[in-house]
Amino acid sequence: MKSKFIGYYEPTKDEIKNSWEKGIFAFDANALLNLYRYSSQTREDFILVLKALKEKLFLPFQAAAEFHSNRNKTIEKTIVDYENINKYISNDLDDTINEKLNQYKKHPSIKIDTIKIFFKEFKDRALQELINQKDSHPNFNMVDSIRENITDLFGNLLGEEMSNEDLKKIYQEGEERYKERIPPGYADEKNKEKKGQKHIYGDLIIWKEL
Repeated sequence: MKSKFIGYYEPTKDEIKNSWEKGIFAFDANALLNLYRYSSQTREDFILVLKALKEKLFLPFQAAAEFHSNRNKTIEKTIVDYENINKYISNDLDDTINEKLNQYKKHPSIKIDTIKIFFKEFKDRALQELINQKDSHPNFNMVDSIRENITDLFGNLLGEEMSNEDLKKIYQEGEERYKERIPPGYADEKNKEKKGQKHIYGDLIIWKEL
């Protein structure tokens, strides 16, 4: 029975040990794109682990294609985040604080103007710190050590691109699976429907590759 319903059973210690010793470590695009979102130390640690597992790595072709197509957008998002925080501190937070404080302008003891001065000092320091952090942010558009490492690590450990005939079969199967909400990938259908079938059924393609 266990072999028919393996997903409902916890792996044994021997099975876990066997997975680590003999298993292959395969990645989807997001796992690799996260390297652009991690702190420098976490990023370095992750890449060191990948290098230690190099003989056991595998990257599906579809995952590699999604990594490259989403790389620039991921890098840009990390830069835009600085601007979003700047806007929040400069405008939204300022408006909120002033709105709340102004409610107490007629209080007999609370010196609202003094509090606003302290808040402005805090705001100026926070914005300067944000600028400093942005200046030290890696410029992956100029030198992308992440992509260099991934290219080196998965150079000969890459899956083969599927034929158009095989993809059409997956699309047909995926349409039926998603109607029945059968994983993988059905939950992302609406988020990817504007990008075409190769993106809509991307997780299913990766699963078939594996």
